[in-house]
Amino acid sequence: MKTRMARFLLISRVGPKSRHSEWIASGSVRNFDVFLSAYSAEVDIPSGPGIQVEFRAGQKVAGISEILQEHAAMISTYDYVALFDDDLSASPQTISEAVRYLCGAEPQDRATCTNP
Repeated sequence: MKTRMARFLLISRVGPKSRHSEWIASGSVRNFDVFLSAYSAEVDIPSGPGIQVEFRAGQKVAGISEILQEHAAMISTYDYVALFDDDLSASPQTISEAVRYLCGAEPQDRATCTNP
């Protein structure tokens, strides 16, 4: 597993029609890492800083429990964790703003929410 880049981890089971590429658009600044668990071999597998990917065959939702158990040590290094459905359409900027909001930081202090 790669070293974490952020305090916030987004976990998703992704398939061939997944919108995960929107979340990690090339050239975008993110304040969150992603752990993508592909449930189909037909998934475009991204790479880059703060992106972890695995292949786990099976139904979309069925693998979540296994992910949480098998990757508990890695997940526990994050302060915040979210499970996203792969159908969610959102830009890195939208997700980053949601992360800052969820961290509870006041607008002037929100940069501290993203520091590793």
